Amino acid sequence: MAHGGDDWRTRERRQRDAERFATWQARRRNGEAETADSSPTGGDAHAVGYGSPPIASRFQPGQSGNPAGRPKGARNRPTNILGSTLSDMLMAEGNREVPFSDGKGETLMLPAKQAAIRRLLCDAANGKIGSARLILTLTHQVEERVRDEQFELLKEANEYQRFWWEELERRKSSGEDLPDPVPHPDDIVLDWVAGTVTFKGPATAEQIAEKDRIHGELLAMEAEILTLKEERRKSRKREVRMVIDEDIAHLQTICDLIVERIGRPPKPTKPAES
Repeated sequence: MAHGGDDWRTRERRQRDAERFATWQARRRNGEAETADSSPTGGDAHAVGYGSPPIASRFQPGQSGNPAGRPKGARNRPTNILGSTLSDMLMAEGNREVPFSDGKGETLMLPAKQAAIRRLLCDAANGKIGSARLILTLTHQVEERVRDEQFELLKEANEYQRFWWEELERRKSSGEDLPDPVPHPDDIVLDWVAGTVTFKGPATAEQIAEKDRIHGELLAMEAEILTLKEERRKSRKREVRMVIDEDIAHLQTICDLIVERIGRPPKPTKPAES
């Protein structure tokens, strides 16, 4: 999880890197210009070297480098065989559905990688020591990776909390009125035993906007309830009051659910007196 401190540090570091690169480019261009100007012919002399063959041996304009053309029936050669091509083939074959017999007379169509895992588990359950040893090894590796990922997530969330608690305290002491971070550090719950990070409040700006929208609807429904109660008080017809009571009960149920899920909207703060 990237927190606010990491954001400005990253931007500052990238800015320094960009400035270093721009300086390097400027020095390189200046060096090339000085080299060209120092040439006896004013930079027009042709230097022979890597990437700059003699003029006489270059291809002339309009002349093909392969006059005989491409052989008939020639195919494109595969590129990057040990890279993306092999990876794509493994992924395609691993996701290809194959028949798998579950041992009970039924044949299932499963992705090849899932069928391989099931076969390995079945062999281990049937007492094959090699399969059992492999399953235990793989399980241990997966559990270790998950545990490491959970620890890293907990550590990053803890650093995020500590940074923003200190920053919010600094803002409070200096009287700065700035928006709170999203997610707020108080809304992050760390469980070091279970290895989980949960949020009891909005974790993104979109979630805050949605929460504000729902709170707006809550206030509108509460205002509607007050209006219905006033209409009920003025009405002398029993049937009308029964209908109003049903509407009030329905709106109140929705309001109670909203308050139970996300709480009530915060009370507006009074402007400071000058």
